[in-house]
Amino acid sequence: MSAVRNPKFISASFIVAAAVSLAACSGGGSTTPGPTPRPSVSPGICTTGQSATRRTINVDGRTYVMASMSKSGLQKWVPGKIYVRFASSTFHQATSNALQSLRALPDGQMDRAGFQVFDIPVGQDVDDAVAAMRGQTGVIRAGKLAVRYPQFLPNDQRFDNIEQWALFQINMPSAWDITKGSANVHIAIIDTGYDQANTDVASKVDLSAVFVTGSPNSSPEDCDGHGTNVSGIAAAVTNNGIGVAGVGDNVHLLEARVFPYGNNPSAGENDIANGINWAVAHGADVINLSLGSPSDDPGGPEDVAVANALTAGVIVVAAAGNDSNYTAIDFPAALTGVISVGATSLNDHGNPNQPAGATEYVAAYSNFSSHLDVVAPGGDPDQNQQNCTPGTAGCPDYLQWILGLYSGDAAGATGPQPDLALFAGTSQATPHVSGLAALMVSKAEADGLTLTPQNARSLIKLHADLISDPHQGSGRINAQATLNASP
Repeated sequence: MSAVRNPKFISASFIVAAAVSLAACSGGGSTTPGPTPRPSVSPGICTTGQSATRRTINVDGRTYVMASMSKSGLQKWVPGKIYVRFASSTFHQATSNALQSLRALPDGQMDRAGFQVFDIPVGQDVDDAVAAMRGQTGVIRAGKLAVRYPQFLPNDQRFDNIEQWALFQINMPSAWDITKGSANVHIAIIDTGYDQANTDVASKVDLSAVFVTGSPNSSPEDCDGHGTNVSGIAAAVTNNGIGVAGVGDNVHLLEARVFPYGNNPSAGENDIANGINWAVAHGADVINLSLGSPSDDPGGPEDVAVANALTAGVIVVAAAGNDSNYTAIDFPAALTGVISVGATSLNDHGNPNQPAGATEYVAAYSNFSSHLDVVAPGGDPDQNQQNCTPGTAGCPDYLQWILGLYSGDAAGATGPQPDLALFAGTSQATPHVSGLAALMVSKAEADGLTLTPQNARSLIKLHADLISDPHQGSGRINAQATLNASP
């Protein structure tokens, strides 16, 4: 059965975010052709739509936010909805009668693959409704909708081997000597949106759209911070003297907001599928899915959208999940052909902020199975780090986190630097791989060649570095070695 997805944070997910004053989210059409300054709209959209209550701390003149993102009690399926995939746009009489007997009402439009979502009356069993529609004339498949949850040497101010240790760990400085990427190559970020006022990411966004069923707000503005953070890791503006460096140096972005505004938002797989289809139609070369959940209905909208993207030659990268599960990884990362990514961190717990001598390991929260392809830096803050007293030695310990961008409209953005944050999770590991994949595409296209999703996945796995951990898949990515071997 299909599931609902949420952006993935670490299992007792924590975020430390550098912050300033909150502003209202922007409005606008469902598709925005390029970044614009954050407009003023109905007050309170972002302040009521933030994902969690976040604790503000002050360290060395900077304001940070620490947030606990509990995953307890999360639902597996979108309540009160089913999907039906039709063989054609024509309803057969028996199928129409079945829908009428269920009192099912269409929600949104049928997509190109023939998927239509229906609302089921309150109190009616969704499993019974699915069973009633399966086997009807003209129906390819019916099922429940899965829920997904969110799963973070240029002259950039924060670029060094402590605050951005992750880029040194995967050999990015040497990799950029091979290629810095092309502005014609695009990574599509399917997530919580992006901060339209964040200098380090907004100028990279060439097109944006919103796919949130039933939502009246069509702004791509990021009220959560997760999407902005993921976007920055993949392709922040680099070598501009401010902020952080992104893996995909010159690569550009497409942004699809698929998560609604609200506490601990979750996204239906139908909206994620619409975002994926939109990204493919608008020229995405790589799709980043820092989201997931354990549930899946084989043949559902998301499964079909991912398969179609791969067939179209688009590389799909997804987070393995943050549930400390060593027998299975989340969907859509577990789908065939997707590059699945786990998270690593540095074991410097006895010597904070000192990379020399720190050993790399797979984070305890990072899911694992035989389907896991590779791992990449994602951070792993211990309990002391999550609760440390600001100003004391090693608080924060950057080597236990991933430093990245943040949205000025997200919770706790109330200090001198609203655009920076400390995150941890497979969500942060994933865009490191997406950025690398985009650089591989850039190198191939510069020589008039085509890099297929299958080739990209094989090369990234083949040239990963082995670390001393049994849950690493093919190893931790090595950007320099992979680009050297890329066509």
